[in-house]
Amino acid sequence: MLGPALAMTVAASLVGLSCRGFVGTSQPAISKGRPALQTVMFAAEGDKSGSNDRMIVKVLTPEGPVIQTMCSQVVLPGVEGQLGILRGHAPLLAPVATGVLKYLEKGQWVPVVVFGGYASVDKNVVTVLSNDCQIGEQIPSLEEAQQDLESATAALSSASSKTERLEATQNVKAASARIQAATMNGRQRKA
Repeated sequence: MLGPALAMTVAASLVGLSCRGFVGTSQPAISKGRPALQTVMFAAEGDKSGSNDRMIVKVLTPEGPVIQTMCSQVVLPGVEGQLGILRGHAPLLAPVATGVLKYLEKGQWVPVVVFGGYASVDKNVVTVLSNDCQIGEQIPSLEEAQQDLESATAALSSASSKTERLEATQNVKAASARIQAATMNGRQRKA
């Protein structure tokens, strides 16, 4: 996990970056098993497509950028609860817990399982620095996620040391987030 001082420094430098120059091409994934960076062409202010997607969400991991897209709303798994971000939100730097980050893109909620980190909001750009994340096909099916939760819960109940309990608790949180994301994915696939 990134140290708080390092994460704040990195986040502050990222917030200052301009995102207007990106073009709508996919770039190859930096790490194995990770899908190609998801990018979109930025719409001009006078876009007639009817889309309300006027914010940028970026998810960055140590392996590189994972998501960079336009959206109309972002919900972050904050340490003290969910954080809802809309266009025009005040500048913010906040820790992110293990959970489901979701963003509304073209009227559809897209789930991303994040494993801790930090988020910054500035000038309608939401930047999330995460230790790791899962998106799309990386998110297991609902059945697999439920099995993961059952085994994580069993490990938590049989944990004997403080370290084992802490690790098992994190595994339960991750499994719960995967279930929530798999449920969201399942609803979208049926639609």
